[in-house]
Amino acid sequence: MEMDGASERMGTTQLPASNPVWVTKANFNCSSPLPAIQVRLYAASKRRLNLEGKLLGKLTLHPSPCSQDMEQWLPIAVSSGSHLGDEQGKSRVEVQVSAYMEKPDSIKMSGWMHCRGTDVWKKWKKHYFILVQMTTYMFALCTFREKQSSPTDVMPLGGCTVDYCDEESFQGENEAGFTKWQFQALTSGGSVIFCCSSRNQLDTWVYNLYRATGQTHKPQPPSSEKTMTLSSRTQRGSQAPGALLYHVSLDEGFLQRDI
Repeated sequence: MEMDGASERMGTTQLPASNPVWVTKANFNCSSPLPAIQVRLYAASKRRLNLEGKLLGKLTLHPSPCSQDMEQWLPIAVSSGSHLGDEQGKSRVEVQVSAYMEKPDSIKMSGWMHCRGTDVWKKWKKHYFILVQMTTYMFALCTFREKQSSPTDVMPLGGCTVDYCDEESFQGENEAGFTKWQFQALTSGGSVIFCCSSRNQLDTWVYNLYRATGQTHKPQPPSSEKTMTLSSRTQRGSQAPGALLYHVSLDEGFLQRDI
């Protein structure tokens, strides 16, 4: 088990194939909000010089600052010639894993959205957004790429106004990722349209950005439906036997250092 870009590597103890149950926890520190963790499965080798053994398969985990800590079964991508695959080379083995990331208090929300703007994000594209609290009263909306510690774009929220979009202002209808869960941010120099994947994500982003901008206008959804209640994060459950837990700590100063 290792994180891309990190020097440390951690492993489990050897167990017989008839009872492959580990309760193993690996901790990593990173400066990127979108790290990649590589998990590899080896068969023990009888050769003394071969310390790792034969690679049977691997999978990649992508934890994020606001992702929930939940155990899930994921298929192993089998290596060429591995007995873990079927005749078509598809994996017949799954591993139960859980990846959890600790985030700095300055990160208020994050997630994937499609967007298009007049000054920034001019092309309809999917980005990973992070709402960052810079100071007590200053917030910014930043985009990040995987494995990168510096934001690709930064939009300060001072003077911005956020509101729901009505049907007449929907954008990206013929583009990939289009939905009708859209909101807009108006700035002094232009505007940005954001497209969410669900009503819950839409309401959550609008609520948090409304608080961050400090605007007097309270956003109202265009329909008569009530805004969905923002649910609190579920408490972390107990670790189930046989699961691999990956705990990632995000550097507290990475945003203040790079913006």
